[in-house]
Amino acid sequence: MGKKLVTGPSQEPVTLAEAKLHLRVDTADEDEYLDTLITVARQAIEDYLGRALLEQTWDLVLDGELPDLVTLKPAPLISVTGVYATDLDGTETTLGVTEYAVDTTTSGPGRLFKTTSYISRVIRDYASYRIRFKTGYYHLEDEAPVSDPADVPEAIRQGLLELISCYYEDRLGETAPLIPGGIRQVLAAYRVYRI
Repeated sequence: MGKKLVTGPSQEPVTLAEAKLHLRVDTADEDEYLDTLITVARQAIEDYLGRALLEQTWDLVLDGELPDLVTLKPAPLISVTGVYATDLDGTETTLGVTEYAVDTTTSGPGRLFKTTSYISRVIRDYASYRIRFKTGYYHLEDEAPVSDPADVPEAIRQGLLELISCYYEDRLGETAPLIPGGIRQVLAAYRVYRI
């Protein structure tokens, strides 16, 4: 079983300009390095939270038969865009939408269930099923995916800026990819605990 990022966010939750302002950097000498730190810090926070901050597309590859229940992480699940089976010859076929059901929930990871109309297939033993899904942060009020990075909750954006600052000041990498305790406290309310 393995998971692969297909398409990452088109933007980051904080801009280069915001990070530079927070760090009090006023030259362009380290812009490329700061862009990297922004991405690394976002990924560390997403891993800690168990939550994608902006829309992303992932592939989950499973060995053997499709389980009755598959948990799709990171949370929250926006949609499953396809489920694919690979036969002994390596040919991939698309499962019909009646062969599985999807539970999208904003309180935890999404789930995919085999349904009673599931059709058993002759599949290879390894990398036999691939589930492609979209995930990303939701507005809690209207349960719509966040499309504007400025809509990511301010506490998360502030935690991200603080983590970028830690990584920037610690060039030897003694902090990365850890998240210091004070930042974890700021982020704790947004962490997904459901397995």
